[in-house]
Amino acid sequence: MTKDTQQKPLTDLPIDKKAAEKIAYQNLRSEIGNIPSPGVPKKVGELWKVPVLIRYPKVIFDEVTGKPRKTRFIDIGEVGTIDINVDSGDIISRPRYYDISSAIQEKLDSIRECVEKALAKIGAKRFARLPFPEHMHTPFHDILSWLLIEDKIYLSELYLSESEKEKYFEDIKILTNIGLVRFGEDNDTVLPGNNLIEIESRKKNVPTYGLMEDALAFFFEKGYYEIESIRRVLGPYLALAGYAFEESFECEKISGFNIGQFRRFLQYSYGDKSKLVKIPRYLVQLSQINIFDEEIRGGIKIWKPNEDIYHKIEKDTIFQDIINTMGMPQNRY
Repeated sequence: MTKDTQQKPLTDLPIDKKAAEKIAYQNLRSEIGNIPSPGVPKKVGELWKVPVLIRYPKVIFDEVTGKPRKTRFIDIGEVGTIDINVDSGDIISRPRYYDISSAIQEKLDSIRECVEKALAKIGAKRFARLPFPEHMHTPFHDILSWLLIEDKIYLSELYLSESEKEKYFEDIKILTNIGLVRFGEDNDTVLPGNNLIEIESRKKNVPTYGLMEDALAFFFEKGYYEIESIRRVLGPYLALAGYAFEESFECEKISGFNIGQFRRFLQYSYGDKSKLVKIPRYLVQLSQINIFDEEIRGGIKIWKPNEDIYHKIEKDTIFQDIINTMGMPQNRY
């Protein structure tokens, strides 16, 4: 970021509203770039305060040709003001490049979080069907499996390091919040919660792995707001699914994606090339549990969001958060 310069107006003094907007526009273009734009200036005392607004462009690529198909704009909103002295036309202050890039990233992260929460809630039973060994290992699996088999856990008897015990304790508290587990009176004993007991009682002849699936599905559906915890369980599966659904919502229709698009997304998100070799397996398994639908288009294999889940998300109350976060028209649906 270059240091702010005192930009002298090429206009009469004192500065009027039109001149203030022009000064702000010129400063944004020379110091920041062409994404931010000035809003309507407002006079406050000896200053013109010009809002800095952002509509962030997202390019939609064709899944067959790989060429740009259209550009959508995400309404980031106001990210600060440019303050201009009325009498001199000098710029007193303005957002830094860091402030603007941080606001954009925060908005994009918020959109992804909304979509992943909706996916975890609506697709809970399907995600729970992923082959158990393919889940990322977390204490959630240990805790639920132990309770389904041994009925109780004594925290003092866990042979774990202090940091591992702390992690287990935090995850137990999350499971407690949604009623899958509960603490005994001594706070050292962990017992099945009412919801886990209900799952067991409804399916008395179901093997333990089936009960585990139901418990995980309950966790995803009722605990979707604990999105960081769910991300630890589902890892790249949720990330890839979230990417496809998010892009489809931005495009306002179900869209397909080829493996190259998924590869670029995963490498950008994780920065870890070791996961790239696993993408075909992730896609096969997401299709197997009907999170994705697979088809051949133009001789190229593509994956697209399952239509049933897509429309269920649209009808769910959480979708309002998605369209608000994306800056979509309120009357789209």
